[in-house]
Amino acid sequence: SKERIYKKILSKFPEGCKRILLIKPFPFNVEYFELNQAKNKRYYTWPPYGVGVLCSALKSRGYEVEIIDFNFEVLSMINNSEELKDDKSAQRKVDNFWKKTLETVIKDFNPDLVGLTCMFTMGHDQLIRTADFIRKNHKDLPIIVGGVHITNAPDFVLNASNSIDFAGLYESDVSFCDFIDIINEKTQKNKLNQIASIIQDDYVCIEERVPPTEEELNITPDYNDLDIGQYGLLGEIGSYRPWLPQMPK
Repeated sequence: SKERIYKKILSKFPEGCKRILLIKPFPFNVEYFELNQAKNKRYYTWPPYGVGVLCSALKSRGYEVEIIDFNFEVLSMINNSEELKDDKSAQRKVDNFWKKTLETVIKDFNPDLVGLTCMFTMGHDQLIRTADFIRKNHKDLPIIVGGVHITNAPDFVLNASNSIDFAGLYESDVSFCDFIDIINEKTQKNKLNQIASIIQDDYVCIEERVPPTEEELNITPDYNDLDIGQYGLLGEIGSYRPWLPQMPK
């Protein structure tokens, strides 16, 4: 398994990998977007902690990293759009917005690799759409996916789209950074762990794990230019919402 995945890595990264674009796609199908839900700040807007951790870890190894959180970007855009009147117009605007934004960032940052994260099953379709959109417009740009949803069903996710080259499994604080170091010949291929791919129609997986140390678990996430202080103004951060009855007048 390691040798087959390593050979695929060599073919996908002939010039190494210095710039990594990490993307948190919009968390559900755009067709389900509801304008009033967004305007009333009822969508969740938790910061992309895992992406921030990876950003910090990658920077510590000397790599350039850019982050896009489309949940934040979309809700920020919608809350600043006064002309939208219904769900259909909002859905069209959201769909055009994320595609245009993604193309602009790829053009400006010129990444060597794009990483997509997906935490929940409801984000699967939008994950695939994002990967397919990137592949359609940038046929040689490698794509790796990771997150809880991918770890739960890596073969299902990889088989859902030919656009995805690799799937990272479990927590990737160490294994993903090792993956990038292997691409750049900074470390040996025997450190290749927690990764899967489709190779000649076969599902190939290296399941050996590299658990983060206590020090690595305590790493401070780096959110780059994301305005973390604005998240709570666009939606709900916590996992639970209090449903209180209307108070009598």
